Amino acid sequence: MLPWLMERGSAHISEMATHFRVPEAELMRDLELASMCGIGPDPDEMIELIIEDDGLIICEVPRFF
Repeated sequence: MLPWLMERGSAHISEMATHFRVPEAELMRDLELASMCGIGPDPDEMIELIIEDDGLIICEVPRFF
């Protein structure tokens, strides 16, 4: 899911859930886990997922990825 989202930079929750054929609640749990991943303990090295009020997910990835 992350490579798909990284290519686009952003997508709506409903769009991602439909694309990957998962319930939105499961997608949100997966994204919460992904936001805790990175290549080191420094917050600047973590994947940043921002979820806007309108359901838009914005993915910002450290330059090291």
